[in-house]
Amino acid sequence: MFTLNYIEKCLNLKGVIVKNVVNIAEEQHIYLSLPVQEQCCPHCGHLTSYIKDYREQRIKDLGAFGSTVYLHVRKRRYVCKKCSKTFYEKNTFLARYQRATNRFVLKIIEEIQAAQPFSQIAKRFSVSISTVLRKFSIINFPKPKLPGILSIDEFRGNAGGEKFQCVLTAPSEHKVLDILPSRNTGKLQQYFLSFNREERKQVKTIVMDMSNVFRSIAEDLFPCARIVADKFHVIRLVSWDLDKVRKQEQLKMSKARRTYFKRSKKLLLSPRSKLSDEDKAAVNVMLSLSPRLSRAYALKEEFYKVFRNKTKFEAKRALGRWLWLVDKAGLEEFKNCRLTFRRWFEAITNIIKYQVTNGFTEGINNKIKVLKRVSYGIKTFKILRNRVLFSKA
Repeated sequence: MFTLNYIEKCLNLKGVIVKNVVNIAEEQHIYLSLPVQEQCCPHCGHLTSYIKDYREQRIKDLGAFGSTVYLHVRKRRYVCKKCSKTFYEKNTFLARYQRATNRFVLKIIEEIQAAQPFSQIAKRFSVSISTVLRKFSIINFPKPKLPGILSIDEFRGNAGGEKFQCVLTAPSEHKVLDILPSRNTGKLQQYFLSFNREERKQVKTIVMDMSNVFRSIAEDLFPCARIVADKFHVIRLVSWDLDKVRKQEQLKMSKARRTYFKRSKKLLLSPRSKLSDEDKAAVNVMLSLSPRLSRAYALKEEFYKVFRNKTKFEAKRALGRWLWLVDKAGLEEFKNCRLTFRRWFEAITNIIKYQVTNGFTEGINNKIKVLKRVSYGIKTFKILRNRVLFSKA
């Protein structure tokens, strides 16, 4: 059996007196006490050494020697002769009102950084899931500092009674700033107004998908910021409209051709420059069967050229020409895209000037999906926010 001195060193129990160790099955019970010292009264600050009584408390600690470890601490209760108040002696390994050591709690919180279920952590430490959640709720992230480049996006969180939450990031720093409980305009305004005007003036660029809610917030509350539309969402609108044309044209074809067109839609949506010669030939065959699909495909390819320009002026001219081509093509499926791009004309061309996207933010959204999946959903907003902000990037 290990000596008491060796156990004291292995468990890093400095400044305590280990009296006995009892092994019961796979549990190790360590009985200890603190040395007698003069204590400072927390009520009046008077020093006292008068002991009123003793109490033994069982504390859960990290496992050691292949066993679950419990510390049995014989705590002294002192009485202050000046104010007659009683209090327990202080120690360095146990917080007030806790039944687990500080390092045990810190280890649980550390494990939460990895993408794993709370139930798995609870099982590993032989505690309940509610205990893990209660320890994790100790964490409280403060309000962040607004960066020069701000990115905002929504995601389906289903937490706190709201279907959608928002994530704020600093894309140039690859940093998650905050998670907001709702995408509601009023709540977003309330959050951003908690920053004073000078703080909001520090934001020079805001990247977003083409959400009218986000744009109205940016225009009203960030006077010095330029709005940049996210490139992925802009291109996706064009791809969606092309796919609408494909679906309409498929309805006019035989079953065999419909199946072929459906299975080959990825070839139509991919940039032609990235296709092999064989794939290009397959696309040409599909386009030859439908003049409308051919016009839609030409619009999609022409749109990619907008982002190959070097200056914002050239991008404006190219986008204006593309909108003219859309009007000339006469495709009803591109009507929504045309109207949206006219409203977001300046923000779309800002992509060329500022060269910033929501790519990092979209990656965080995927990470949030993983955290939700391994947790089988997170209903409490505070836990969702803490888990996203605390998780390893």
